[in-house]
Amino acid sequence: MAVRIYDIAKKLGLAPKIVIAKAKELEIPGATLPSSSLQDEAARVLEQHLDGSRDVAYSAPTDLAGPEVPVAQSTGEDAETKSKLDTLEAYRAAFWPPAYGHDSHVLLTLAESYMAVSRFDEALRLLVKVIGAAPANAVAYHRIGEVYWNVSRFEEAIESFAHAEDLDPSSNLVTDAIDQIVQGPLNGARGIEALLKMTAKYPRNPGLRYSLAWACRLDNRLTEAAEHFRHLLSAHLPNDEWRADIEFELSGVLEDKGELMAAVELVEKALPRLGTHWNRHEVEEGLADDYLALGRFEDALKIFLGWLESASPAVGLTGERGAPHAPGDLRTYEVVKKALIKILDAAEVSGGESDLVGRVGSGVLGKVQLALSRCYEETGDSSEAQRAYSKAMAYFRQSVE
Repeated sequence: MAVRIYDIAKKLGLAPKIVIAKAKELEIPGATLPSSSLQDEAARVLEQHLDGSRDVAYSAPTDLAGPEVPVAQSTGEDAETKSKLDTLEAYRAAFWPPAYGHDSHVLLTLAESYMAVSRFDEALRLLVKVIGAAPANAVAYHRIGEVYWNVSRFEEAIESFAHAEDLDPSSNLVTDAIDQIVQGPLNGARGIEALLKMTAKYPRNPGLRYSLAWACRLDNRLTEAAEHFRHLLSAHLPNDEWRADIEFELSGVLEDKGELMAAVELVEKALPRLGTHWNRHEVEEGLADDYLALGRFEDALKIFLGWLESASPAVGLTGERGAPHAPGDLRTYEVVKKALIKILDAAEVSGGESDLVGRVGSGVLGKVQLALSRCYEETGDSSEAQRAYSKAMAYFRQSVE
């Protein structure tokens, strides 16, 4: 059950970086990128705290290209860092004499130790020795990427990460490091250019193409984003669930482009195969809103009537009125009630009651009013429940005449 930072930013009219900053301030885990996903409860809390920030104008971040930063980072050490470095040097001299200078494991361990005390120059020198002896050492390439990232040589960092993934695509080295760079300090044209080079160099890595599609979307290059997502769909993908994710991401791009019908078709196609990390109810709510925009009232109604099939009535649980609902069911009744009223109101504005009766039939409208009656009853509004029940009976009588 997940909501993306990008979608929260779009909903509230804020820059993604503002949403991420607020999430970090609230100590919400996992909020590192516009494409990062949060659990729905965390997303709701974040939205509540951001509500007062709606007046913050969106401004596209500018490229941070500047003079190349040298790898050497040995100046400006504080006393604690210098003490750690001295300890490391003494430990190295005592336990890892020059005779071990060609042992890849020793060199890699030393390099990681130097990285921990920000001596990136020495770390890089050792890592180069590792790949000289073991050119297929994916971990060494990944560490080189981290070195370049730390000294703001972002294009070189991306290439090192990409090469590490290419050497060992099934390992834990496949991370969001590249996304953090191209959606952060290297956002915009500079990051997209770097990813274009990498997708050409490593065409077997679909993750790079996915990162490129997202970078284009965030830079409002929607046509290019759509092309890259479609390119992924034309390729062999590891599983059907990932294909559904890409179809869903493409639908968001098409909706941003104003191609709502095509977007809806993709969501309908992807929905049965979306993984458990998606909040299915939120996806269906969005789909119902799209159905309303397209005038497909009956399809919107089907979504919410389907929700009630899995919601347990309080009375049915214990036989007593006012009994507690199953967890989550009370919210379901509230959401369905508001949604059904919204759909009926939209249909009334569009063509009136007679038009809706002609499209879906009196029997269906009877079921809708009966569902409304149940929602009102379960949420404590007995008078509205009785009114909706009376309307339902009238529709049912009309359907058999």
